[in-house]
Amino acid sequence: MVIKTSIPKLDEITSGGLTEGSTAILWSKPGVENAPFAYKTIIQALKNHASVAYLVNNKSPKMVRKELLKGGWDSSKYENHNKLFFIDSYSKLFNQSAKNKFFVEEPKKIKSVIESINTCFKDVKGKKLLVIDDLSTIFHLCGTRSMKEILLLKKELNKKKITTLFMFTEWPYEKRVINDIRRLNDVVVNINAFEDKVIIRKYYSVETRKKSIAKEIPFEITSKGVLNHK
Repeated sequence: MVIKTSIPKLDEITSGGLTEGSTAILWSKPGVENAPFAYKTIIQALKNHASVAYLVNNKSPKMVRKELLKGGWDSSKYENHNKLFFIDSYSKLFNQSAKNKFFVEEPKKIKSVIESINTCFKDVKGKKLLVIDDLSTIFHLCGTRSMKEILLLKKELNKKKITTLFMFTEWPYEKRVINDIRRLNDVVVNINAFEDKVIIRKYYSVETRKKSIAKEIPFEITSKGVLNHK
């Protein structure tokens, strides 16, 4: 089984979507949005009857709900039917009470993060998608040494047939860390932007372990998410 993303070219290159247990990453430069790509994937997965867990550590789950609603997607109906779960890895950073069923008690400890993920998926059946928003914040909170535990987590998620989608902003990390992140993922969506005279043009490319590459696919972000330029 695969999880369709509805992201043009990504589903085409991966023969229909992300395979069960695989790992993908939305890789962006500072200042370039990757959340609309994740939201589009989440909604498509839910429409196809997958269960989705969204771990968020750089804003509150409430803010994610507002962003989804702004795009015309009401997350509450999926939450009410136990198909969409938020894992709050944000509130405890500010000693706030977590209002979600699932939350990370100690966001600065990678083992606590992983424990919360495992708890969330304990009784979930069928197709499963985990979205981690985001990996760079995990490095900021837990250090890049947490990559060792993340690699072990990937193996465990693969065994449980849980597809994982990381969101990531490429800050100036060591080359070793960058190489480890690329090896971690089966699919990489590179999201970039460049200035063309007075216009900022945005584009993305997709690569897999088989080296299939779709180069410089232009896109624009609207209130509905990601739209391809014709």
